[in-house]
Amino acid sequence: MVDKGHYDSVDAALAAALELLEERDRQYGQWVTETREKLQVGIAELDRGEGLDSEVVIGRLQEKLRQARERSR
Repeated sequence: MVDKGHYDSVDAALAAALELLEERDRQYGQWVTETREKLQVGIAELDRGEGLDSEVVIGRLQEKLRQARERSR
């Protein structure tokens, strides 16, 4: 990247790479936190008997897939 002129020095390229890694780690940590929260909500819903029958869920997913295919034509 330095040879191609994207960065003035190896230090600048490394600093940018480290910033990107830190951002990726931050985003991953946020995703993990959000996913855990969603799982807790889902588990609480199931505990209250608010779950959906698997056939209903599969049917809804198949319908969404069918609609997506129609839109892409």
